Amino acid sequence: MFVSVGAEVSAEAMVHVDDEADRTPDCAWAPGDVEANIRSDVAALKASPYVRNDISIIGYVLDPATGQLREVNIPQNGQDEEARRRVLGEMNDFGPFWS
Repeated sequence: MFVSVGAEVSAEAMVHVDDEADRTPDCAWAPGDVEANIRSDVAALKASPYVRNDISIIGYVLDPATGQLREVNIPQNGQDEEARRRVLGEMNDFGPFWS
């Protein structure tokens, strides 16, 4: 069952979320090797019967401290390589959302 959540969030709730995030150790939400987790997720998506074979799947890690994206080394086919080049080309215009 899916529950629809309203788009509006009260300022008080956001302060609470920010306070909780400040108390949470870095990467507490992603134990272990983040890159290995991304490789595993990409492999699962590529193997899924629900994801078309013509969709490129590539992986990146976002460094929350700097806002920089770092590519995760994943064996790629030609289609994934083209998507990789496109994303890397667009990254010049990408910056942290909070800067």
